[in-house]
Amino acid sequence: MTLALPGVALAQLYDSGWSRIAVGDLEQLELNGGGIRVNNFLVHPEQRSGRQAPPEEALRSFLFTASTIRQQEKAREVFIQLIGMRENGSPTLSTAGRATFNSTGGRQAQQVQSRTPASAAEMAETRSYFVRIIVQ
Repeated sequence: MTLALPGVALAQLYDSGWSRIAVGDLEQLELNGGGIRVNNFLVHPEQRSGRQAPPEEALRSFLFTASTIRQQEKAREVFIQLIGMRENGSPTLSTAGRATFNSTGGRQAQQVQSRTPASAAEMAETRSYFVRIIVQ
């Protein structure tokens, strides 16, 4: 069934598998594989100027960012998945991002960015993140 979906049949060059990272260690995480380096992982509330912060229990937009650097001059597509977890194993947020590199241009860098809704109260309960990258 996976082969029937458009764009999914690409050869997978690298799958990091799921890594569990403590909240305080996320920024120092670096994953390398398939000619790609991914680092500078951040999750923080999105700041919107001129808007009052919503109450703690209300959903707000959290921003997930990571830096991707192509180490070889080859076309690559990078998928980054992130899941926040409480101590009891239940999720607090789930998000994914993607970077696409064409076959020319030498070493290139791109910032992956995605937004996901979560409450500040839930995010305060996040104890670890599960992170995975797939390079095609």
